[in-house]
Amino acid sequence: DVSPAETVAKVCDVVPEVKKEKGMIRSASADDSTNLSSLERTRSMIKIRVKLFNLISRRPTQEDLYKR
Repeated sequence: DVSPAETVAKVCDVVPEVKKEKGMIRSASADDSTNLSSLERTRSMIKIRVKLFNLISRRPTQEDLYKR
């Protein structure tokens, strides 16, 4: 079982444009006083990046093509 933080770290290491956001993600998850809205925005951003990464790292299926 991989923790979300580890997943984020892996995606950050692989996807170059995420590297510059790595520090922001780390600080957002480490700092409990961070307001929820920015944390939620960061989380949704991570989800989008992970989805993009998954699409890039494998060939699109027919289902993926129909969804667009």
